[in-house]
Amino acid sequence: MENSQDENQPHTTTSSLVGYKPLSDSETNRAKCILTLLGRLALHYYRPDFTEAQAKLVMEDMISDLMAFDPSTIEAACAAWRRKDVGYFPKSGQLIACIRENEERSVASARARQPAFTAKNYERLLPPPRNGKLKSWQEILQERGLQLGVRAPKP
Repeated sequence: MENSQDENQPHTTTSSLVGYKPLSDSETNRAKCILTLLGRLALHYYRPDFTEAQAKLVMEDMISDLMAFDPSTIEAACAAWRRKDVGYFPKSGQLIACIRENEERSVASARARQPAFTAKNYERLLPPPRNGKLKSWQEILQERGLQLGVRAPKP
């Protein structure tokens, strides 16, 4: 019986995943950055005695959950979690909730800094009137020799 080339390839967990796509260089760098942030946060909390393999799996899951976010937002969420009165390491969903809270506060703060909308602001947005006065639609029709409800003659 001949061995096919597929049988000679080592079998790994990731190689058995359907549609598995390896990370690009930028994704690998982002994952390393997230891992560093999570590792730093973990230093602040008691962790159960995971084996190295279990800890690696937990971190891989958290990195996968957090890859959609910019590292600076993850760092802010880690800092916010660290300042909360909780005595345990967060799950990725809890960090995502912190990210969302930070984003909502940021949007609310930006809105609060915007000037209030007033009629004076609205008047500045209007085009300047022609000859000092805007014409009504009836005046424009009359200038062009048109009447409401009367068809224009064919040329």
